[in-house]
Amino acid sequence: MKGIDVYHGEGRNDHYPLKSIPQKAFDDSDFVIVKASEGTSYGYQDFFRETMTAAIKAGKLIGCYHYASGADPVREADCFLKVAKDYIGKAILCLDWEHYKNKAWGDKKWCSKFIDRVKNKTGVTCVLYTGLDGI
Repeated sequence: MKGIDVYHGEGRNDHYPLKSIPQKAFDDSDFVIVKASEGTSYGYQDFFRETMTAAIKAGKLIGCYHYASGADPVREADCFLKVAKDYIGKAILCLDWEHYKNKAWGDKKWCSKFIDRVKNKTGVTCVLYTGLDGI
């Protein structure tokens, strides 16, 4: 399966939601995972919704993710769910756990608290989206 991970830095143009990802990469992908939130505030919800809409219209499997900043995991999960609420049950939910800009890096309990909050609020267990260094 081929997929792409998209965040607001990919930008947009008038006829295609992404300017730095080639149309071919989008067309050839089976799934699209879009950044929905980061920390407890994130100002790119319009980009998130537009990209999710484009992926759905293109017949892609979809996912959305929260980029952990290491603040309070319950507040971060609530921020994520506020943005992703329209896609619960339609998209895979993910926690993006990386070292960059993450004050809680190395605290595995942080991830558990975030994932537990999402599960308690939605009934869905989200995926922990990380590299080998995050395990």
